[in-house]
Formats: sequence, structure tokens, C-alpha cells
Amino acid sequence: MEISPKAQAKISSRNARRMLKTAPQCFVYVMGRADLSNVGPVKIGISDSPDVRLRQINTASPFRVVIRHKFNMPRRDIALSLESNFHRIQSSKRLNGEWFDIPPVSAILSLCIGVRIHLLEIGFRGRELSDALSACGVADIESVFPDFRNEAESLTSRDYK
Repeated sequence: MEISPKAQAKISSRNARRMLKTAPQCFVYVMGRADLSNVGPVKIGISDSPDVRLRQINTASPFRVVIRHKFNMPRRDIALSLESNFHRIQSSKRLNGEWFDIPPVSAILSLCIGVRIHLLEIGFRGRELSDALSACGVADIESVFPDFRNEAESLTSRDYK
């Protein structure tokens, strides 16, 4: 028996959601200077424990660093993909390693768009998409950035591959 493309897409979407629910989580974080609220540099990285990572960074930093935002990703491979895509897209702003010369708000917005695109690509729609964005920490951002949806829809998924 042959499965229709529509049925196959539904099965794939269901499997993707099941994997998201059962896999261990990982965070993509945006860290920046404590004394300057919307000035770079920012550090974009991944960690299972961003608070522990923050303490490590603060011991080697000449200025106090704080977590500006963290995205709770359901799997490490998704976090790695989001982080590496950000690093690639923002490569012209790279200072050194994972440090970029952009305002924290710009980094957070770019990552929010990346999360949304990734979830759309693996089949999330409607209420499931809203719930997943909320679980990742993106829903809070939408209230801060009124144009978030317009910005997200204006980018294509090719920017995040």
C-alpha cells in the first residue's frame, strides 16, 4: 500500500513532535555586558547549564557578563544548528570566537527568527507552533518585539541552513 504525500507529511510531523518531547534539552544563550544594556559585544553559545557557563565566563572576563536571554531547545542538535547558523549569518560582526559586535536585542531577535523557521520546517503549525515557541522562550520575545512576526516571515529558511 502506498502512502500519500499528505499522509507522509503528517506522519513526519508527528514523529518530529514526539522526538522534541522526549529528547534532553539544551540552551542557546545570549550573554552580554552587565553594565551596558543594549551595547555589544555579545556571546552566543550553547550549554546544558547556561548559569554554570556564565560563572566560567565571568572568571575570565574583564567586565561582568550576564545572560540576556536563553532559548530552551529540546535537543542538542537543534541548539547546535541554531548557534552555527547564527555564527554564519553574523560572521561579519564576529570579534573573536563566539563574541559578536552587535546589540543583545539584535542577537535575540535573530535567534528568535531562527527558532521559528526551524520549527516551521519540521512541521509545527498553529497552536502547536505557539506552544513550541513558548517552550523555547520565543513567545516572551514576541511581546517585546511587536514586528517579530513580520521580520520572521520576511526571512527565508535558506538564511538558516
